[in-house]
Formats: sequence, structure tokens, C-alpha cells
Amino acid sequence: MKSLLLCLAAAGLATGPALGAETARPAPPPKISALRCGRLLDVRTGALKEGALVIVQGDRIDRVLDAGAKPPEGAALYTSPRRNTMSSS
Repeated sequence: MKSLLLCLAAAGLATGPALGAETARPAPPPKISALRCGRLLDVRTGALKEGALVIVQGDRIDRVLDAGAKPPEGAALYTSPRRNTMSSS
């Protein structure tokens, strides 16, 4: 009986992941986007900024830069110079 249990246990180990099998990879970093706004209303302060640059990482606003700021390297740039935008961050 013990030998049967040992054989079953060994068989279970043998059916695990094969050597050299692909291991889980870490998630890629969030996509970075930059939105150049015509006018940005910061709803927390009530300030209206002309030409602000909103940096978005994944689905969250990371920061808001002043007019003339350059987007981070590799960021997808979107412009809406004739649009008003609201920010809650």
C-alpha cells in the first residue's frame, strides 16, 4: 500500500511543469499618454490653465504640467487645442 501511495505521489510530481517551461512574466508597465489641452479646469482649486499638458499612466492622471512642457519620452501625444478639459487630480 505504501509503495502504491509513493508511486502516485511521484506521478503527481512528474506531471508538474516541465523543465524549461515558460514562467509567469511580470506585467508590462502602464501605457503613458500625454494630453495637450486648450484650457484645463482644475476642479479642486478652480484654476484655469491654458495649454496644460496632462500626463496619464494607465488609467490614472499622474501629473499636470504647464504650457510648453514636453511630454515624457515614449508617451502617446494627443492634442485638443480648441477643447476645454476638467481635471480632478
